[in-house]
Amino acid sequence: MYRRSALLAGAVVIAALAGFAVWAGRSNQGAITRVRTLTMISDAYQQARHAVAQEDLAARGYRLEPDHVQLQAFTSAKASLASALQVVRANRSADPALVERVIASNAAATEWFARLRARAAVSDYAGVVAIDDHQLQPRFDAMTVQLDRAAADYRRLALASLQKAQSSERMVLAVVAITIAMGVLLLLSAAATMRYRARLERVRGKEVERLKRAALVDNLTGLGNHRAFEEDVALALAESMAAERPLSLALLDLDGLKQINDRHGHQAGDECIRILASVLAQAGPQISAYRIGGDEFALLARDLRSVDTLYLVQHLQSTMATASGDRPVAASAGAAEASPDLDRDTLIRRADLALIQAKRSHRRCVLYNETLEPILELPDAIAERRHTDALATALARAVDAKDAYTHSHCETVSELCAMIGQQLALAPERVAKLRLAGLLHDVGKIGIIDSILQKPAPLTDAEYEVMKTHTRLGHAIVSAAERSEEAEWILHHHERIDGSGYPDGLAGEAIPLESRIILVADAFEAITADRPYRAHRSQEVALAELERCAGSQFDARCVEALRHCVAGERRQAA
Repeated sequence: MYRRSALLAGAVVIAALAGFAVWAGRSNQGAITRVRTLTMISDAYQQARHAVAQEDLAARGYRLEPDHVQLQAFTSAKASLASALQVVRANRSADPALVERVIASNAAATEWFARLRARAAVSDYAGVVAIDDHQLQPRFDAMTVQLDRAAADYRRLALASLQKAQSSERMVLAVVAITIAMGVLLLLSAAATMRYRARLERVRGKEVERLKRAALVDNLTGLGNHRAFEEDVALALAESMAAERPLSLALLDLDGLKQINDRHGHQAGDECIRILASVLAQAGPQISAYRIGGDEFALLARDLRSVDTLYLVQHLQSTMATASGDRPVAASAGAAEASPDLDRDTLIRRADLALIQAKRSHRRCVLYNETLEPILELPDAIAERRHTDALATALARAVDAKDAYTHSHCETVSELCAMIGQQLALAPERVAKLRLAGLLHDVGKIGIIDSILQKPAPLTDAEYEVMKTHTRLGHAIVSAAERSEEAEWILHHHERIDGSGYPDGLAGEAIPLESRIILVADAFEAITADRPYRAHRSQEVALAELERCAGSQFDARCVEALRHCVAGERRQAA
């Protein structure tokens, strides 16, 4: 406020000085004009005095030597006097009475000069001398005195006006100098004020950014916090629906944080949280990571479908294991994909249901489907299902642990089976069983020796025959757990549509639909994952290979359903 008042006062002073300078300049211009006018009048009087002197000389010369030359000089001097008096008369500053007196005196002198000429013509020299001495000279002398006095008076007035003009000019110069100095000071003050304002704006901007960061960023990890997550999910969901582009949400929960805090202290727990956050922050350019709770995290995956998010989460989970050093860091995850008319809360709820199922069944990542929706069950049934899911996950991990190249293979096949089953509009109970069968489809490989199972080269015919026994071994293991339907599907998941599969050579509709689904999911995961004898291939290449073999090795409906799940094509019902 003080700076603003000072600037306003300075501007008022400069405006006043500028106005005074304009007034002084005009006054100075008027004084200069008056000097010119007075000087011109003074010069005119001087010219008139000179003309009178010329008349006097011409009259004296004519008295001594009367001839036409002197007469012509008198006439010329008279005309010069008239011209000078005309200039004086035309100026309002001159004294008109003085002009009239001079004109009258000159007219009388002219008349007496005519008489002098007449006396000279008759050689009356006494009369000529008398006229010249008593009539002409007194008049010429009187006019000379009057004109001298008038010229001196106007010259003095001109000098006084000139001094006034010079004084005004000095005053104008002084005011201009002061105005310039004040203007410079005002500009400097304005510049200082602008710099001060800019500095305040920068400080304010930094403070706003700090407050924004405090409001939207988690202090421990640097990731977005729960508020940022809620805002970004709503915005991303609206953009996804408007652009008709896929969007997936993954929720992650850091495993065993309470145990780490209890055993090693909260600093160790914070370090685990930071390690997980650093891994999630490097998920990719279209992935936004958030910490939404103490041990809860979220990934907002733009332009990714749920199956892509599954692969992404699995990759991040592998990175966590290698980045954590002596104290392994692991996280369970649940993912859901956005769909038309799906609001923010429903999308978050679906991902949360998938995460709950992943933690209950000790799975790495579970994709949402309708089978995860809460249903009314007896407590004993709920406990039994949880026990079964946990046991199945443990068996699947035991199978994957035997072969480092099939890390998470069983879990991925399980999720793909559930997606295909839901796409084919299977009942929720049937999808749940299919998901379990997909998880255990390779459980029979526990009975295959490592030299065959982990061989980094094509199998021999004899080795292949041994490998094919894993379907019957799996059937026996799952049947022993009183899961007869799932065991039957596992037994036939390597049957082919054309009847060339194993173990029974079933063909077409004789093969259970669930077995056909498991075969498609198993082949897709195998093509898109690394193997000891080849690198992984893209999803499009995998889909193209499945479609090429549809009708001979794979069920075409299952392949089409998988393509919809992966690439978003038209939904097909069973």
